[in-house]
Order: sequence, then C-alpha cells, then structure tokens
Amino acid sequence: MKRIKRFFLALMMICLISGSCGCWNYKDIEEAFVVLGAGASIEKSSGDLILSAEVAKSLGEKDVTPLLRVETVKGQTLFDAARNAVSIVGSKMYWGHALTFIISEDIAKDGIIQVLDFLNRQTQIRSQLYIAVAPNDALPGIYDVKDPIHQSNAQHLDDLFESYENIGIYSKAPLYSVMHTMTESGGSLLLPVLKLTESITGQIITAEGAAAFRGQKMVGKLTADETHSALILKQELKNHFPVTLKRTASVPNTSLEIIRAETTVDSRIRENQPELDISVKMEGDIVELQSTADFISKDNKKILESAFAEMLKTQLTAVIKKAQSEFRSDIFGFGTIVHIQQPGFWDNMGKPWHDVFADCPVSVSVKIRITDTSLSKKPVEVEE
Repeated sequence: MKRIKRFFLALMMICLISGSCGCWNYKDIEEAFVVLGAGASIEKSSGDLILSAEVAKSLGEKDVTPLLRVETVKGQTLFDAARNAVSIVGSKMYWGHALTFIISEDIAKDGIIQVLDFLNRQTQIRSQLYIAVAPNDALPGIYDVKDPIHQSNAQHLDDLFESYENIGIYSKAPLYSVMHTMTESGGSLLLPVLKLTESITGQIITAEGAAAFRGQKMVGKLTADETHSALILKQELKNHFPVTLKRTASVPNTSLEIIRAETTVDSRIRENQPELDISVKMEGDIVELQSTADFISKDNKKILESAFAEMLKTQLTAVIKKAQSEFRSDIFGFGTIVHIQQPGFWDNMGKPWHDVFADCPVSVSVKIRITDTSLSKKPVEVEE
C-alpha cells in the first residue's frame, strides 16, 4: 500500500514539474522592439517625464545587423510614457534585454523612487540592470551619440560598469544592489555619473565620479579621486586596481597595481557617541616609476610605502569628512557595521543614523607593502 502511494505521489510530482517547464516570458525576438538602454528626464515646461530608449529591431535575416533607433516619448509616469511609445514603434517595447537605465540629475535631486518603482515592478526587467545619473543637458539625447566601437551605447555602458574595478573612478550600481541599499538604514546610495566627452571621433559617453544620496534624493557629487577613495572604504576595490602617487620633493611619480586590499572598520561607544577606527592594508606591485633613482632598494622602498600610505590616509579622511559635513549621509555603509557590532546603541539611537554619522569621530590608518617591481628589478639607467 505504501509503495502504491509513493508511486502516485511521484507521478503527481512529475506531472506538476513538466507542466511548469518552459520560458515564462517567451517572445519571438524577430517581432519585438528590444530595449537595450533607457533614460528618464523631466520636461520643465509641463512637468511630464521623458522616456528615451535605445531599441533594436531584428530585420529577420541571418548575419544582418539589427536596426538600432532611439525613441523619445513623454508621459505623466514612466509606464504611461512606455505605453505611449506604441504609437511610434507599432508595438509594446520588450525590456527583457535592457542593460542600463540613466536618471537625470533633476529627477535624482527630486527623488528616484518614481524611477525605481517603475523598474522594480516590471516582470521583464532584469535585476542586473545598471543604474546611473547624468547631467540634465545630456538627457534625453544621450543615446543618440554614435559609439565608435560598440553597436549600441547601452552595450558600451555595460562594458564600462563591468570593468569599473580596473580603474575605480566611478561606481557600479545594479538594480538589485540599489533596491537593497534603499531598504537598509545603515548606508546610502552611490550611483555612477555619466557625461558626454569630446573625442577624436566625436562625442562619447564616459563615466567619472559618483552621485551621493541620502535616502532617495541626490545630495551631491564625488570627483573621480573621491570616488576611488569611497570605493576603497566600501571594500569594493579589493585587487588589481591602480593607485598613483604624485611627484613630491622626495618621491617621483609612481604607480602601483594593488594586488590585495583589505578595509576593516571597528566601532566603539563613548559617552553615547559611536567612534570608528578604519584600517586599510594593501599590497601592490610597482608598475611605473618615473625616476632613475633607486627606489627599489629596501630602504628607499620604505620611503615609497610611507608616501603612498600618507597620501591615501589624507584622501580617505577627506572623503569621509565631505560625506559628514556636506552630504550628512553615510555613503560608505558604516552604519551596517555599527548595527552589527553595537546592537544596543543602534536600537536606542533616538535619531537617524545619518545624523549620528555626521558627528561621529573617525580615525583612519593605512599600511602599504610593495611586494614586487613587475619585470624590472632596478630603475632605468641612462648613460650620461
């Protein structure tokens, strides 16, 4: 009897599983206008939202490049604008392959919930979609720029964000990470900033710096160097990123490739006020040394290590102070660590963490060890 029951139970499971197989949002790609990238801005005269979208349409022939076009439509909401696009392209746009979504500074300063709510509710949109901010004058026409390498600007931006750790001067913000940060009370958003840059071939889209938020509103910007420091503090840069030391009276221009980086944050409570101790440890290789002097010997290498450590300590301290005084926002996520380490204090703060962070004493220590000198074990020698 038990064997019979098990047999019928197994049969029912097979039927249920087989019935649920298949693609839940199947769509013939040859018939769809596929959104590769999109952006949102505001029409100041009417207050309507402007949705710009880079879309691709298959021509139905093998080995033929899909037709790319940029559509711009208006609506009271982004969903309204997306549906209004039907009158232009002839069908609903398919969002299942969207790579990027760009938000204008006006919307960012007013509050990005209206954008995130639209994106988060769409069943087609992937959680890996990258979110960025761009100046008002770059939208809605940012996708009209002709990229000299990629077929589409959305593909170009996708490659930029995938490679952000290699340079560290702009952040990366996939939708799932943005939504997680928005629902946490221990940190704030950092979104990458895009801009149009002149090149030999014309205008191209580049990423540099980051937009800092408190809650859903943009409260300021970080420069490229400040973003680099912020990403170190956020522990997003962990290996194979550059650090460059500018020439001083005692050391030459020098570049390191950081092989390993570790940032630790310890908190303590003193007189009902949290204090943070931040320790940064790095190991790196010399990849460029603009000097004929021997800075690779043991004693001179220590001079370089000390100079790099002091420079980074100054930069990290400066970006923390900027976040405290100008933004009054914990863009580094220190609050999450305080929440874990000091749960009793966290539960009885009495005011928002960002206001507590703004007055929080922070100390920074940096230690750098130069582990290798790449292929060259001595400086370039020049005969007089």
